[in-house]
Amino acid sequence: MATTSLLLQNFDKGLRAQVLSEQLATVSSVGKLFDDHPVPVFVNSILVRLAEAFKDGSNALRVAIARVLGQCGPQLTLAFSSGEIFRRILTVSHANDPEARESTLEILSSLALISPDSKQAHHLISESLTTKHDGEFRAACVALASFSRLSPEFAESMITRVGNLLNDPTISVKRKINLAKVLASQSANARTMEEVFAISRSMVDSMPGDDLLAAFLEATTSLSIETRYAIPQQLNVLLTVLQRRYSAKNLSAKEKTSTNSPSDAEKQETLASEGRTYSDYSVVIVLQQLRRLANLASLWNDEQISRLSRLQPPSLSSSDRRLLRVYLDVVISLSINCANNQLDLINQLLLRSTSLGTLEDAHLRIRYIELATNVTCSRNGAGTSKVETVENEKSEAPLTSLALIISGAMEEKLPLPLAKRLYKSVGEFLLAQSRVGAVKTEATTMVIDALLSPFLDNADVLPNNAPQRLELLCSLADRDINYVAMLHQWAFQVLQANPAAFQAIPQLFAYLALGIGTEMPSTSKSPILFDSVVDRYGMARSALRNGHWRQVALPNLKSIDTRNMGTFESNWIEALKELAASQITESSFSALNVQIAHLQRALDILTIMCSNGGFSGHRDDAFRSPRDLVACFLATSEVFLQIVATIQPFSTVLNAALRPSAYFNPITARRIKFALRLLEPKVNQVLFLWSNLCHSSFGADACSLDLLNLYYSRISVLLKAIRVFVGRPEASSAVQLQPLNAPRTTTQFYQETLHWAVRNLASLACEEFPNSSTLSAFQSILHQLIVLPNLLPRAFFQQFYTVDFKLSVTPQSENGKLYVPPGQTTPVRVDGALTSTHPTSVVAIIVIADVSFVASHSQNFEMRVKVEPSDRNYFHAQFLIEVRQSCEVKFRIEFIDSRQKQWKSAATSTLVINVREPPNNRTF
Repeated sequence: MATTSLLLQNFDKGLRAQVLSEQLATVSSVGKLFDDHPVPVFVNSILVRLAEAFKDGSNALRVAIARVLGQCGPQLTLAFSSGEIFRRILTVSHANDPEARESTLEILSSLALISPDSKQAHHLISESLTTKHDGEFRAACVALASFSRLSPEFAESMITRVGNLLNDPTISVKRKINLAKVLASQSANARTMEEVFAISRSMVDSMPGDDLLAAFLEATTSLSIETRYAIPQQLNVLLTVLQRRYSAKNLSAKEKTSTNSPSDAEKQETLASEGRTYSDYSVVIVLQQLRRLANLASLWNDEQISRLSRLQPPSLSSSDRRLLRVYLDVVISLSINCANNQLDLINQLLLRSTSLGTLEDAHLRIRYIELATNVTCSRNGAGTSKVETVENEKSEAPLTSLALIISGAMEEKLPLPLAKRLYKSVGEFLLAQSRVGAVKTEATTMVIDALLSPFLDNADVLPNNAPQRLELLCSLADRDINYVAMLHQWAFQVLQANPAAFQAIPQLFAYLALGIGTEMPSTSKSPILFDSVVDRYGMARSALRNGHWRQVALPNLKSIDTRNMGTFESNWIEALKELAASQITESSFSALNVQIAHLQRALDILTIMCSNGGFSGHRDDAFRSPRDLVACFLATSEVFLQIVATIQPFSTVLNAALRPSAYFNPITARRIKFALRLLEPKVNQVLFLWSNLCHSSFGADACSLDLLNLYYSRISVLLKAIRVFVGRPEASSAVQLQPLNAPRTTTQFYQETLHWAVRNLASLACEEFPNSSTLSAFQSILHQLIVLPNLLPRAFFQQFYTVDFKLSVTPQSENGKLYVPPGQTTPVRVDGALTSTHPTSVVAIIVIADVSFVASHSQNFEMRVKVEPSDRNYFHAQFLIEVRQSCEVKFRIEFIDSRQKQWKSAATSTLVINVREPPNNRTF
C-alpha cells in the first residue's frame, strides 16, 4: 500500500495546485492510475478527491473531471462511497449556472455505475429535460440513457415522459433526436417495451423527417436486439414503414404524371400535409435496420421473409438501383443466417432476379453472385457449407449458369470492396463443391480456370484484382486438402511463365508454393526465390508453418545478413535457424542427438530474449509462448531419444532372442518390457508439459490450439503404444483424438498420421511376451511419430488475443514483507482486474495461493478460492493464512471460459510473510 499512498499524496498535491494547468494535468492521469492500480480503496479515494475538486473548482476543471471519468468506465464500479461522492457533486446542481449543471449531468452519467438508484440524480435529470439550455438538455439525455440502462424503475417511470416529449410539436427536431437515442439503452421489461412500441406506432403514423426517423429506428432496433424477444414486433414496424414509403413513392409518381393537376409546389405541400412524402434516404434508413436484424434470422418467421421479398424495389432506375443494393444486402445477410427450410423463400426471390446477374452495374451483379452462392451453398447450423447433391444434368444447370456469371465477373477490374465480396463468394462456391466431391465438375473447372489462367496467359502482367485472387487461393490451400497439390504445381508454373507476377506478390505465392505435404520440384534450382530480405523471411515463415524446415526455411534464413540488425532481430533469426535445422527425416540415434542440440540452442536464445523483457514496444511476455513451445519440442525429442536408445539393442544384437522360434528367450522379452516401463514416468512428464502449454494458450487462434492439441495427442499415442507393448491392463481402452475446432489442411495432415498410428496399436498386443514381430510394429509407429514434421502454429509468431490479469495484494508493507507473530491468522485480500480481447468471455476465476516454507518444503500447501468476475471484469478473493514460520505466498490465476474450459494465466503476485516472536515485556 506504500505505492498507492504515495500516489494519493502526489494526487492531492496536484489538485491543490494554484495553477489550473497543473490541476488539469493531475486530472488527466486518473485513467492510467485506475488501470495500474485497480484496488477498491485506491479508486474510492481518488473519486472522493475528484468529487471535492468538482464541488469547489472552476467550470474548466469540472469539464475535465467529467471527461476523464467518462473514459474510465468499468474501474468506477470499484468505488464504495457513492453517497459521499454524489453528495459533493450534486451540490453544484443547485447553482443557477447552466454550464455547471451540464457538467454535473455529464459526470453523473459516468457515475451511474456506482449508484443507479440515486433519487436526487433522477430528480435532477427529470428537471433538466425542461431546460432551455441546449447543452444541459443534451447532458440530461445522456444521463437519462445511463441511468435507464441500469435502473428498471427509473426507465419505467421516464418512458411515458419521453414519449410525450417526442410527440410534442413544440420540441425541436434536434432535441427529439437526442431523446430518441435514449430508447436504445432502456432496461426494458414487458411494460417498458409496450410503451416503446406505442411510441413507435405514434411516430410511424406521424411520418417524421428523415433524421428523426433514422435516430428513432436505430434506437428501437438496438433495444430489440438487446432484448431479443421484441425483434418480431420491430420487424413488423420496419416492414410497415418500408411498405408505406414505397406507397408514398408510387403515389408521388402517379400524381406527377397526371394531366389536370395543380403545380408541383402545391402537390408537394398536399403530400406533406397528408404524411405521404417520400425520399430514398428514408427507405435506406429502414433497410439498414433490417440488415442489422437479418443477423438474427432465426427470429424471423416465414411471413416476414415473404413480406420482405415482395418489397423489392420495383424498377431499375438510377435511384432504385441504389436502393436495390441495400435491399440485396439485407437478403444476403438473411441467406447467410437463416435456417435451410427458409431458403426456399429466398430462392423464389433469387429466381425472380436472375436478370441481375447480367447487368452492367457491377454492384448489383456481385450482390447477385453473393446471394446465389449463399442459396446454392446453404449453410448449416455449424457454420460449414454444404451443397445439395445433384445427380442429373438438369440440377447441374443452375451451378453451370452461376459459374458462367462468376467467370464473367472476374474478367472485369473491380473496386477493392467489390473484389473482396466477389472472391469471398467464389471461395465459398469452390469449398462447397469440394465437400461433396464435385471438384472436377464443369462448373468448378470453369471457375478455377478463370481464376488461374490469367496469371499464365499474359507474361509480366498481373491480372485484374490479383491480390484478391491470390488471397482466395491461399484460403483454398489452407482449408481444403484437395486443392493443395494443384495450387503448389500452379505456383511454380507461374514462377516459370510469369516471374514478374510471382515477384510482385511474394508472400502469397510463397504460401501456395509451400503447401503442406508437398516437395520442391526438381526444376527449382534453389529454394531461395526472392531477392528481398523481407520476402525471404516471409518465405521462411511459410515454410516453418507448413513443415518445410530444413529444405526451404533454413536456406532462406541463412541468406539473411544479420550483422546490421538489432539485437532482437538477429537473435530471433538465429533462433529460427536453429529450429529449421532441427528437422529430421530418420529416427536414428544420431539424428535425434543432432535435433536435440539445435533445439537446445534455440531454447537458450529464446530464454535470453524472455529474460531481457520487452522490446520496441512489444509486451514483456511476447516470447513466452515461443519459448514454451520449443521447450516442449525439446522434451519430446529427448524422450524419443531415450526410447530409441532403449530398444536399439533389442532390435539388433538381441533380436534373434525375440524371434518366435525354438530359440525364443523370455528373459530378453521381460528385459525390454521392464526397460520401457521405466520410461513411462518420463513420457508422462512430457505429456504434462504439452497439457500445460495447451492450457496456457488462451490467446491463440483456433487453428493453433488444434495443432497444440495434436502435439499433445502424439505423446498420448506414444504412451498408449508403450502400455500396449508392455501389456498394461489399462491399455485396452481406446485412444480418442480430440476433434478439430477449426479444420485446416495442416492439422488434417497431422491428424491423419495420428489416426494411422492409433489404428496400428492393436498390432502391438501380445499374449504374454513381446516378440520380434511386435517390436517391429512398435518401431514402425515410433518412426512415424518421430519423423512427423513439426509445424509452427500461427500463435508462435503472433498471439491473436490478449488476456491480462492485474493483481494487488493487501496488506503489503513498504519493503514487500509482512511481519506477523507466530500462529496468528492473517487475512489477505487479492484484488484483480481482467482485460481481455478474446471473443469468449471469462465466467469464473480461480485464485491460487501457493504457500512455500524456506525451512521445510514438506509443509508447503496450496489454497484455492473460486470467484466470479463482475460485469466489469473485476474480482477479489480473500484468504485466511495461518503460519508458524516464515514463508512466501505466491498468488497465481486460473480461469474458466464460457465453454467451461479451464486455462492458466501467467500473472502472479508474491507476498513474503516473516514470522517474528513478540518482544518480551521486561521490567527494569
